[in-house]
Amino acid sequence: MSQGHHSNLAGTSHAQKHPLRKAVQTSKAHLHVRNILSRTGSSTITQAAASAARLLVCSYFLNSIYEECEAYAQMATPEMREKTARFPDHYIAAPFPILSILLLLPCATLAAAGIHVRTAATVLMMDMTRDTIILLWQQL
Repeated sequence: MSQGHHSNLAGTSHAQKHPLRKAVQTSKAHLHVRNILSRTGSSTITQAAASAARLLVCSYFLNSIYEECEAYAQMATPEMREKTARFPDHYIAAPFPILSILLLLPCATLAAAGIHVRTAATVLMMDMTRDTIILLWQQL
């Protein structure tokens, strides 16, 4: 009997005797699975992840717009108007969030829906940059 045939009878395969050959076979199988995933499912997974990330970012802006509207509604009550008039340094009147309603709300909604994402995201980031600059300027 040959040595290779004898080793199969003993229960050890040729790949088990040579760990390098087993590693090469394992890496080939890994590459094969990776190639299959890249052709079929990875683009779907990438698109789903991008959609989820876009929805999370847009929900941040939608929440910010909602907070501005709530602050305006609270400051517009008669009680708060009286406090604002009596203590103007302590209570600052919230302006009507016209920029948020007319510009940011449509942009956040369009970006969340995946329509004109780059343009809408640019407008949203410009607003965030403006708010950051105002905040930093007030600290000086």
